[in-house]
Amino acid sequence: MNILFVHYGIFSSNSMNHIGPFAAELKKQGHNVAITLPAIDPTFGYFPYPEIPVFTFEDFLGNPKRFEGRGPNIIHAWTPREIVRQFVESLQQIVHARCIIHLEDDEDSIRPQEPLSGDGALHRTDPNHGSWFKESADGFTTIIDSLIEDIPRGVPYHVLSPGFDQIAAQINPEPAFSKAIFGIPEHYKVITYPGGASGPNGEDLIDLFEAVNLLNEHGTPTILLKTGFPDLTLRSQLPANAKNWIRDVGFLKRNQVWRLIELADIVVQPGRINTYNEKRLPSKLPDFFCLGKPVITTRANIGKLLINEEQALILHDSRPEEIAAKCQRLLSDDNLRTKIANEGKKLGNNRFNLTKNTQKLSDFYAAMNDSSKESNAAKAGDHVAQAIEKLSECLRPIKKPDEEIIRISDYLRKVTYKDSQTKSIPKKKPPIQVEMQLYFPQSPAQLELGSLRLWHLPRKRQQFKIPFSPPEPLEWLRIDPGQFPGSYIIKSWAILDKDEEVLYQWTPEEKTPVCCQPNSITIGPATIDGQEYWALTHDPQLLFAHLPELPPARIQWLTIEFITMEAESPLQNRLSLRRRPTQKESTVLKERNQTITQLLETVERRKSFCLRLVDRIRKR
Repeated sequence: MNILFVHYGIFSSNSMNHIGPFAAELKKQGHNVAITLPAIDPTFGYFPYPEIPVFTFEDFLGNPKRFEGRGPNIIHAWTPREIVRQFVESLQQIVHARCIIHLEDDEDSIRPQEPLSGDGALHRTDPNHGSWFKESADGFTTIIDSLIEDIPRGVPYHVLSPGFDQIAAQINPEPAFSKAIFGIPEHYKVITYPGGASGPNGEDLIDLFEAVNLLNEHGTPTILLKTGFPDLTLRSQLPANAKNWIRDVGFLKRNQVWRLIELADIVVQPGRINTYNEKRLPSKLPDFFCLGKPVITTRANIGKLLINEEQALILHDSRPEEIAAKCQRLLSDDNLRTKIANEGKKLGNNRFNLTKNTQKLSDFYAAMNDSSKESNAAKAGDHVAQAIEKLSECLRPIKKPDEEIIRISDYLRKVTYKDSQTKSIPKKKPPIQVEMQLYFPQSPAQLELGSLRLWHLPRKRQQFKIPFSPPEPLEWLRIDPGQFPGSYIIKSWAILDKDEEVLYQWTPEEKTPVCCQPNSITIGPATIDGQEYWALTHDPQLLFAHLPELPPARIQWLTIEFITMEAESPLQNRLSLRRRPTQKESTVLKERNQTITQLLETVERRKSFCLRLVDRIRKR
């Protein structure tokens, strides 16, 4: 079979951790597999399956016959979000394939978190188009059985548990992480949370942050290592000291995330009992279980299937006090921690078995592909065109509008109203992502893992402290002030010892023998704020040499104070399919809206007995 996965976002999103392993395993089984997504973003380097071809939406629509001169048999749309629907709808006009929609969240509980207009609406399921898109599907996969109730009645479905790539985890080429890499003292406990903040899980993350703060306040020194963008708005709601126990490590490669989880003493998936948490399976849980870490999780979703105190510790309400108490219990009981880790791993290896789950998915594809039932995806026209045709057919008999006529007319009315009322929404500027990287002088390819990524608001001077432990004396130091084109001002940088005493400090004004040799970067004027640098490429580098002799055993930190004036990072912008329509498209849209207006007027006429009688006499 020719199988096309349609992904809604970027490579570093959690959903790609599910798509990637399935795609690779399906290819091993002999299927032709490809992935398409809105854009090839910088996190493409994190995708660990180079054997799987990847295309942008635009490229694939330009040439959909990517499978040895043929189109796909199966289109697996990863969620019914609007950005996916628009692509799939366009693709269905030029190829005939079975369309399967994957559900991994309760879209209704996500939707209210963001105004549904402008480009932001592309990343939610549209309340008007979404139900029609789902009705057009030939089948569904769901990440958990609680989502089955969101599937239209009578449509085939398959509950698709994620698959964990055990082989890749076992031969992980990444070196093991240590606490020292992240500047964590050995006596501290570590909790890992690989994931970012979204609107629906914000409350759960605050509970976890406050729980870690409680552990520290009550005598259990604990650091939370977290990947993803820093949730600055959430952290502004925390107690003053709570932020001290959170270490942001940015976006990591998949196998680095595994190393981060392996470093943890325990892992926690918070989650209050609500619709959002009931209808999801947090993407980090398969990693937690299969890597053999003792898990604390909510009683929602998969928590309902776990044996408490055997396979995990189950949270009743997931409040900070309860999370802290469960953590304290696990951290103080070695036997319980070992038992839960071992039993949880057995469960993970069974439920998230990649080979077994992929074979079941392949069987579902085959059943869909071999079905004698005509594919819904083969219908001509997009969803609006199909609705117009269906309403026209329903209105041929002159009768009082039934539920189906009202449903279709409401859909068409909302679609045309939305098109005429759509306005752009001013967005709050997110933090700029900056890759402030340090490299060991003896091994230029070896990156200091504690310095992968930092964030700050544009045009705001900030100082960051990065764990830095060179194995040998420093002769030179390479600093990448940013991995994206832009302009930066560096005020100073300094090397500190473990007590944070300055061993060496560099500023533009100092008369020292240490000189800066820029590569792929232009030195601008030195201002009162510091030395200005302009980068036009994705690999700006600053090489500082020759450094004074410093004992490596004493070096523990590097601090840097800088301002990012501009940074062209695609990761801080919403992906978009918006473009200005051509003149022909505008004409077609105008004619379509006129047809919809006429149909809606007819619907209103049919509501009146007298007008229906007149229409019967006139036979119109």
